[in-house]
Amino acid sequence: MSIEEGGITYVVDKDGDTFTHWQLASEWRAKRGCRLFPTMGSWTWFERLNREALLKNNALLVIRGRKHVNVKRIEPICLTILKQKQ
Repeated sequence: MSIEEGGITYVVDKDGDTFTHWQLASEWRAKRGCRLFPTMGSWTWFERLNREALLKNNALLVIRGRKHVNVKRIEPICLTILKQKQ
């Protein structure tokens, strides 16, 4: 589905998130995710162990091996997973 706004067409996923809500996982971790994951290694380990849940909750997207996160969803999902594992 797509939405046109101000002459720009945005591709929208089934949950209404435009692709502007997606960012490379490494960029997100460096800018915002470092509060939850102080090192890239800690993020990589978490993502590897919880990939299925992140994909299922539309928080992670893998395109040609490159990982992208939905910046609106990733932190709440990660916090939920971390709380469940305590």
